[in-house]
Amino acid sequence: MQKFKLDLDDDYEFLLYGISCHLKDYRVAWYLNKQLKLDFIRDTVSLVTSKAEAHEFSLYRSKDEANRLNYYLLDNYSEEFPLVKSLKQYDFFVIVEGYVELFDQHDFTSKLREIEHLQMVSEEDPAVLLKYQYSLFES
Repeated sequence: MQKFKLDLDDDYEFLLYGISCHLKDYRVAWYLNKQLKLDFIRDTVSLVTSKAEAHEFSLYRSKDEANRLNYYLLDNYSEEFPLVKSLKQYDFFVIVEGYVELFDQHDFTSKLREIEHLQMVSEEDPAVLLKYQYSLFES
């Protein structure tokens, strides 16, 4: 009898953008809603960090049903503790999850950079959030 090995790829495909600014999370969400025509809804997510401590991070969610995309605005800091220490220069992350192969990254980045209150916007490697992907996308 012949055996076959089924290898499932259960990782999510998403894009990650870092944002540096001096605004509160609700103001960043408001500017993103206005510029990108989204409707972010506030939530919180409890993530276990490298020291095995759970911290609460603010998380805003928005769905684009037409393009099958989900947008997330994730605070990089819980009080003074960074979620991703290697990217502590960012105050927030914008995550685009779903059918990202059809997503116009250049246009999206340009729209983010047009928001005058954001000091820096940069595309980052999504691998830094892989260990948190299930907590972010499944809750």
